[in-house]
Amino acid sequence: MNPSTVIKNTDSSEELFLWRFIHSTHTPYAPSPQFRQWDNVSVSSKRIQSLKGEKWNRFRENHTSEELINLYDAGIQEADAQVGRLIEVLKEEGVYNESLIILTSDHGEAFGEHGIEGFHRGPPYEEVIHVPLIIKFPDEKYAGKREETVVGHNDIPHTIFDWTGIEGGFGLLGSSLIPVLDEGKGDSRFILSADNSNHQWMVRKGDLKYFVEDLERHCSNKYLAIDVLPQAYLVPEIIHQNFVDYEKELDGQLFNLRQDPVEKKNVVDKYPSKAFSLKRQLCRIYDKSPSVQFNSSSDREPSPELRKRLEDLGYLH
Repeated sequence: MNPSTVIKNTDSSEELFLWRFIHSTHTPYAPSPQFRQWDNVSVSSKRIQSLKGEKWNRFRENHTSEELINLYDAGIQEADAQVGRLIEVLKEEGVYNESLIILTSDHGEAFGEHGIEGFHRGPPYEEVIHVPLIIKFPDEKYAGKREETVVGHNDIPHTIFDWTGIEGGFGLLGSSLIPVLDEGKGDSRFILSADNSNHQWMVRKGDLKYFVEDLERHCSNKYLAIDVLPQAYLVPEIIHQNFVDYEKELDGQLFNLRQDPVEKKNVVDKYPSKAFSLKRQLCRIYDKSPSVQFNSSSDREPSPELRKRLEDLGYLH
């Protein structure tokens, strides 16, 4: 059902939770024709929308990064128009001021920055995982405030819980962003990103970002054992003495995003202890948090309709 219709058919005295997924920026890039004002791609949006698998791959290979970016930007413009219309309806119904609105993206897109073109799977570089987060609170609370603290998607539900007074947290990772907005507290948090389809895991703290493939192969009790040692013993000499092989296993990538925002200089060999510390934290999250344990096998098969929707979104192949 159209979200505008849902809003109009809901009494203003009733509570409403509405989740809207906008597909126009997803592959294949097929924005509505009225938004294609700048690209010079001769293929119609209807034809692009029908491209799957190898046909889509050939389309990508036959067009330049600039052409693909223009199509992608048109999709952003279409998404912007849809969000604008939703806000108009909220204002028309007199519920905009009291509404909590959260705008974000599940991922970005790669356009050749690291040799990956027009796709969002693969290593978790910034072009894929650094996405916008805009929150409009009721009654203009925090209006105009811009926060530089790095946060994660898993902070969003806790922010909703905090604002609406829902207690418990339901065992989810993350924390409310309201203390960050009120007091600027958030620099010490770990940010996690995971793409189980490609076994890519990333953890970031401050400017340092570490990611690795096949995390399960790397995580074992020896990392957790270090974690429970008294803090005073967590020094490089002790680590070298007891786990002399840890540097050899650091085959992930470490970046200092302040010094290298485009992630071209992997410094994992230069700062092995920092990489190991982040890897240890990543393993602790992986081993101890059921909410991030994925299981690709299931006794339940999606219905044909659901499978088609997931395939269209790129989540099944």
